[in-house]
Amino acid sequence: MSKAKTPKGKAPKARPRPKPGTSAAAAQARRKRFVEEYVGNGGNGTMAAKAVGYSEKTAHSAAHRLLKDAEIVAAIKRRRAELQKKYELSAEDTVQKLAQMVHFDVSTLYDETNRLKPVHLWPPEAASCVQGIEAGPLGVMKVKTIGRLDAVVAAMKHFGQFEKDNRQRVSDPIRELMDHIAKHNEGIVVKP
Repeated sequence: MSKAKTPKGKAPKARPRPKPGTSAAAAQARRKRFVEEYVGNGGNGTMAAKAVGYSEKTAHSAAHRLLKDAEIVAAIKRRRAELQKKYELSAEDTVQKLAQMVHFDVSTLYDETNRLKPVHLWPPEAASCVQGIEAGPLGVMKVKTIGRLDAVVAAMKHFGQFEKDNRQRVSDPIRELMDHIAKHNEGIVVKP
């Protein structure tokens, strides 16, 4: 067999080497880490992609692509089920806690004279909504509670109430103009 001829004085072209970390094993490990990050951060794909090494520029599209992959989706589902089982979380418990947070009334922590009640007198559902207590000057206590808005948003996400709003809305300015004309000019029919 003859070797490929190269012009005089030039070395033969070397085959391109794969970039470090792009082997099939490395890609599989990155996908596995993506699943862990995604489940761990509450379902933010872009954050998970950044955490496993995708650049700021490509993280969003990488997350979108990964979350369309049936294997990734199945792995996320499995991991969530494992965690639910491990920590004995049921959908009913989660919804119950969300409801407690949404309906939490900070006034249940105070007595009739507007003084903070001792912790042992707090209703159990109220105690689970308190994040911390600080002693201020002159014995005044500051109570940091969960954000009610955060609880409402979490409940809405749980029930899928953001799904319709989160879909990309495609604006059709011509359709909007025609609708506007039709609305303000009774009797005129506007066809596309």
